[in-house]
Amino acid sequence: MNAEITARTLEFSISDVEPIKHDFVYCDVVGLRVSYAHEEVISLTVLTIDQESKHLVSIAYRIDLQEMWEPWIRELIEEHRPAPVPSCPSCAAPADKSGCRIPEHRTGCPRSETSPF
Repeated sequence: MNAEITARTLEFSISDVEPIKHDFVYCDVVGLRVSYAHEEVISLTVLTIDQESKHLVSIAYRIDLQEMWEPWIRELIEEHRPAPVPSCPSCAAPADKSGCRIPEHRTGCPRSETSPF
């Protein structure tokens, strides 16, 4: 079997930020969930608490409108953005031009598809 991590999701507990406006109501932010495919953000969700029901509310943010995200969200995303892979940690084979994939591992590398291990 050949498996590769294609996305990472990070979830943060948040406090001490300004409430955000959602459906004409200001909501206190309690968390943030961001998913990356390699270095690119593919999903962003802000977590709040509904003031009446006290239930957790997920607010999905549009990826194509990053310029409208709150500055603290953009800073947090940049701070935790995954770095490109420069080479294989096992055999030191170089990554492709995107820096996100190792096209060909060296002979005997345990991460190689053709490795007998």
